[in-house]
Amino acid sequence: MQQKTLLRVENLIKDFDVTRGFTRKKIGRIRAVNDVSFSIDRGEILGLVGESGSGKTTTGRCILRAIEPTSGRVFYDLHNIGPLDIMSLSCSGLKDMWKQIRLVFQDAFALSLHHTPCRRGMVCSAGFTALSVAVVIGWGPKF
Repeated sequence: MQQKTLLRVENLIKDFDVTRGFTRKKIGRIRAVNDVSFSIDRGEILGLVGESGSGKTTTGRCILRAIEPTSGRVFYDLHNIGPLDIMSLSCSGLKDMWKQIRLVFQDAFALSLHHTPCRRGMVCSAGFTALSVAVVIGWGPKF
């Protein structure tokens, strides 16, 4: 049985402008997400784990288009008809997608000092926060 890719992220980059003063003059750029690529097949869950400020939330927000990435491509199999380019979805298309994809923030303070098994077999480590991209389509009892 062949796995079906639900979400594919290719070369995702997000830069933020650094500004100064009342006129908000641009004085530089900070790269928050640098060339992130991954895919999630049906039945899989991906956990992004890293230190504070490492770009986990920014990556998730770019995937959902809550903020626009600087570059990269994101594809999602919205209705089992093949991958759709999230970057080209209209507002109504985004609203439909947002009903099926969620960002799940794990409570870093709930983790012990040792490696702790988190939900569905993901392993987290104390001192790190975790962000899971939950594809709601496959979260039924069939897992």
